[in-house]
Amino acid sequence: MQARGTRRSALGGEVLACVLGVSMGCAAGAQQTYNFFDNGEVALIAKTNAGVQEPSIPLYLGGVRVNDPMTVGADAFDLIDFQDRVPGTSSYPLTMADIIANGYIRPLVQRSDGLTGAIGTSIVTGPSFRPQFQVLDIIPDMTRADVTTGGSVRVEVQGTGSYGSRATLVCRRAYPDPEIGRTVALIEYTWTATQNITMPSVASGRGNDAFRFVMFSSMLASTAGGVYDARYIGVTDTLGRRRTLEVSDEIRNGYLFATPRATGVGRAFALLKDNAATWNPGSPSIEIEVVSISGTGASVGAIGVQGYRADTTDPNDDSLSVWLEWMDVPAVIAVGTTLSVSLRVIAAPATDPGDLNHDGARDCVDVGLLDGQMGRMPSDALFDAYADLDRDGVVTMNDRAMLLGSLDEVSSDFNMSGESNSQDFFDFLNAFFVGEADFNGSGATDSQDLFDFVSAFFLGC
Repeated sequence: MQARGTRRSALGGEVLACVLGVSMGCAAGAQQTYNFFDNGEVALIAKTNAGVQEPSIPLYLGGVRVNDPMTVGADAFDLIDFQDRVPGTSSYPLTMADIIANGYIRPLVQRSDGLTGAIGTSIVTGPSFRPQFQVLDIIPDMTRADVTTGGSVRVEVQGTGSYGSRATLVCRRAYPDPEIGRTVALIEYTWTATQNITMPSVASGRGNDAFRFVMFSSMLASTAGGVYDARYIGVTDTLGRRRTLEVSDEIRNGYLFATPRATGVGRAFALLKDNAATWNPGSPSIEIEVVSISGTGASVGAIGVQGYRADTTDPNDDSLSVWLEWMDVPAVIAVGTTLSVSLRVIAAPATDPGDLNHDGARDCVDVGLLDGQMGRMPSDALFDAYADLDRDGVVTMNDRAMLLGSLDEVSSDFNMSGESNSQDFFDFLNAFFVGEADFNGSGATDSQDLFDFVSAFFLGC
């Protein structure tokens, strides 16, 4: 069993290329690739030696061990790639990598052109915990993976493993059909303590970084250089208020927050990416919804979101970790304690500052949302860093003017004064009646320009 807490926490850079089956300095040894399931809608491809540090494990399909007939002996595998078709389309791009050897999943998002971008942020689908005076036990030692297909569950991967003699884990990951611009995974796991586990004292971390229910493993080496998988963190609090913050490049070897940001069941947290990144362009933003958490032998009363930024500029290191923390974890997790956790993972395309509703366009709806942010600062429970376009720490009219200047549609700020008001209405009408108000860029001034302008005007854009 490998030493715990000492590994690079996910796959990136050269290792990522191995996961995708690209020759780019991968670990020594031939990579085995075996298509073990294909129903015309999705193909499941098992791989070995894909840059994963943990040992390969046995893989079963419908209870029968998966073995490539072209190899000698019993096969073991590291991951499963999903070549998946969005219903109604004809492309079969890579939409998910389920790393069965350690329980990570790495979603991609299919675009309208039938392709997917790069792999970025990973999700560690089981818990991690820090016994007293010991390093973080990040992932279990996986022993097998079972795949089932058909029925109400299109594809399900169940991983079984243990954290040494301390605990066991059974984690089920269900994969519905992907959509254009959206990939979903459903995670359910049962974690059982097989011995008493003494947790750190409150002073040394209990309640802040002692027990992680689920974790993003991401990379933020340099915002200035564009070397990152994610740049913004969004957390919905217990009252349903969403705050989105830019991860500061000044945080090095430190936690993102003084204490975890409180959240709850039915709420969500996210790592968001913009399109300014030069590393793995096209990798998605990812959100995790907390569907349910229950415990037998221990109650879960308070949960929160915390993160850590390591001081490294090597993009092969996953330098940004963000997780869901068990804030009132007991001093001792008693033997027999069972946790049942259900989560929903949603991957969507990266979106740029100014696109406050993350629909891929900066338009009048976003202007209205920015107006609702006016005067807000990061300390505000509803602050959205996507509205702070000049990154000065407060949403002002300057941010509004910047958004108006970058809209993907024409603004009703007809006279380009920096705001939309009655003078724009008068100026538009004057231009309209002399045939010089081609508002929608059709090449002619007509009644449609009038309708489009009035619509934008009353949206406050």
